[in-house]
Amino acid sequence: MKSSAAEPALASSGVSPGTIFRFVLAVFTGLLVLNLLAIFVTPGGMHRQRITRMVYFDLEANFPTFFNFLLLVGVAALLAVQATRAYQKGDPWRRHWAGLMLLMLLMAFDEAAQKHEQLTELVRRFGEFEGYLFFAWVIPGMLFALAVALIYLRFLLALPRNVAAYTLLGGGMYVAGALGVELVGAKLSSDDRLFTVHYELVATLEESLEMLGIMVFGYGVMLRLADADGRLRLLAGARPA
Repeated sequence: MKSSAAEPALASSGVSPGTIFRFVLAVFTGLLVLNLLAIFVTPGGMHRQRITRMVYFDLEANFPTFFNFLLLVGVAALLAVQATRAYQKGDPWRRHWAGLMLLMLLMAFDEAAQKHEQLTELVRRFGEFEGYLFFAWVIPGMLFALAVALIYLRFLLALPRNVAAYTLLGGGMYVAGALGVELVGAKLSSDDRLFTVHYELVATLEESLEMLGIMVFGYGVMLRLADADGRLRLLAGARPA
């Protein structure tokens, strides 16, 4: 009797993707509020204040950076599970899932090390870049994003509609922040408006879109991993949706 009672409990254990998403969104919202408070409490002085440095979105080695790093690693782990399942099933898109996992790990490494900014000096060897292209790394960044989009187009079309929608939305939000809003920040920086309130708000928008984009993308991956009941099984094996 005890074994039969335990089996349904084990089978029903799990968590919905929505629960995880709401928790992560709540953490992000708290960080965003602290960031905005810091901006308006110490306008133009984010780079000088020891405490506000820890919550400002556009600085390194602080709470928002750590949170973003955890987001990327977490989604990479989800993709690793999905890639493993895809290889086990002989899914024709298994390499695409594995490629996304590696991409997330690369992005996590870059979030920690900020290697992409070093591309600016490399690109500037080929000419002078001012205004919206002041952060010249966006040029190879745009080419890379375009290449990924073309490589994954057929993969995206093959996904279930809800998973594809969140994957596209999340990826679009991330690119809009990392490349689109970055152009505006580059223009302000080029005009010597770095660390003004306007620049700090633009930087906040950029980082927010990046984090929200990863969260939405991760939600799509969780939907793919969820079973027929729409839950992620923590103790029992689950068949991908």
